[in-house]
Amino acid sequence: TQSKVADTLANILPQWKARPKKATAFLSTLARQKHSELARLVQSVLLVMRDSFIQVNVYHYGAAMAAYERLGNWEGALDLLSSIHETDVLPDLVTCNTAISACSKGEHWQLALHLLQDLVATKSVADCVSYNSAVSACCAGSEWKKVFQILQLMAFNLILPDSITFNGAMAACSKVGRWQFSIHFLDAMPAARPDPSEFSYGTAIDSCCHTALWDTALLILEKVGEVRLKMNAIMFGAAVSACDKAQKWQESLLLLDKMAQYKLVPDSIAATAALSSCAGVGQWELALGFFRQLCLWEMTIDEVMYSCCIKACAKGAQAERSFQLLLAMLDCNVMPNEICYTAAAVACKPGQWRRAMELLEISVWQRLVPNEILYEVAITSSQQANYL
Repeated sequence: TQSKVADTLANILPQWKARPKKATAFLSTLARQKHSELARLVQSVLLVMRDSFIQVNVYHYGAAMAAYERLGNWEGALDLLSSIHETDVLPDLVTCNTAISACSKGEHWQLALHLLQDLVATKSVADCVSYNSAVSACCAGSEWKKVFQILQLMAFNLILPDSITFNGAMAACSKVGRWQFSIHFLDAMPAARPDPSEFSYGTAIDSCCHTALWDTALLILEKVGEVRLKMNAIMFGAAVSACDKAQKWQESLLLLDKMAQYKLVPDSIAATAALSSCAGVGQWELALGFFRQLCLWEMTIDEVMYSCCIKACAKGAQAERSFQLLLAMLDCNVMPNEICYTAAAVACKPGQWRRAMELLEISVWQRLVPNEILYEVAITSSQQANYL
């Protein structure tokens, strides 16, 4: 409570009255702690200072607001900003930027834009940080068109974008599949002076992934090596995903080989995409070989990876392997989904009615409602074996 805070600070309040910077240092230290209650504590300290007739300045408010910003507590940050306006203290640029950033972290792009527009309208000099926070908020909200408006506002106010601006704009476009704009921003970066980073190239490759532009993704990946930046698993994962969506399984596997050359272990995205590529064309031997390698790397195998392997075996008419993979899932406490059962059932040949019935029984035991395909396979295979 505020009274407890007042009792705790009783001995040091006179020092703060004489030297306000000590209060700022104390508040800043508290604000750096990521704990939900600390933000309220910081605000309580401010109230105690005001009740003790200690002059609260903009730096004190800024330190308090930073506590809410780190937690993404946009409501607390805005309440504090509102309380500043009720005093003689004028918010500075840092305080306003902190409020915009809090709204961004809280994924409230409308509020972030409103604060930015207010900052510009009051003739305050919004800096690149102000605009970047608004871009980040719009990116989180998939509002790519609003990002363009922010960039136009930056140009109008003669604020040069930095690498964070470009990366945020690229990410916003990538999220909604606007790969042309994402690549445009990547190409525009050198002329604007901020050189593209690993994140920039990774975001551009990811934008290709959404639209199966595998050839463009590979060209961008090649460019990373040319500019002597460090390739990472995220870039390769996005490129493998692009190849998978374009059904270019050979290219997917070549990328995995290239990852090994760079001593990179595929992440779950790259691994799933590679297995999906093999499944799409029934390359069950390659799928199982890569699956075993993932186990050697001690990667966590999820139901999607298993389902890709089961589908690959099913397409390759490997019904028994599909069934054994499904049993392995249960042994590893990975619950098979509907796709796993359907793929394993489709792989069953006419004479394998017992396997089809076992799949039906296991799905019921798992309390999964069997779909029409699973019932149809079980009934058809049983009829063909004269079991029904």
